[in-house]
Amino acid sequence: MPEIMRREVPAKPPGAIRIALACNTSGQIDGHFGSCAQFDIYDVSREAIIHVASRSTGSAQDGERTGQRVALVKDCAILGVQSIGGPPAARVVNSGIMPLKFPQSPPQREILVELQRRLDKPPPWMLQAMGAVDTSRLRKCEGIHGRE
Repeated sequence: MPEIMRREVPAKPPGAIRIALACNTSGQIDGHFGSCAQFDIYDVSREAIIHVASRSTGSAQDGERTGQRVALVKDCAILGVQSIGGPPAARVVNSGIMPLKFPQSPPQREILVELQRRLDKPPPWMLQAMGAVDTSRLRKCEGIHGRE
């Protein structure tokens, strides 16, 4: 199994994808987006899995909580959580981050290694999260038959 390295510099290496994992317990993806204690941030590339930071969620007021938490992971392409509500998930997606739910609270290492393995032949959702899909030809759906 690959070793997870730690580094101080938050610059993402070329070819890496930055991933935030919501957690309450070290090493697990066991946090609900709205109430987790921290987000562990990793850069995953074909060559390495690097722990970048652990970002504490602090104590934002209820009305500010979702915005504060989205801001904490804004530099990430993927957000792994145990669960997330509908409106917060929409805000995460609208910020360009792909949320992934892991209701069974798997170990972080297990998911990071699986994501690293998938970098060899990424599925479409991962290509989009990595910014490797040209979405310029897509247009927003305008309701039924283009009216609305």
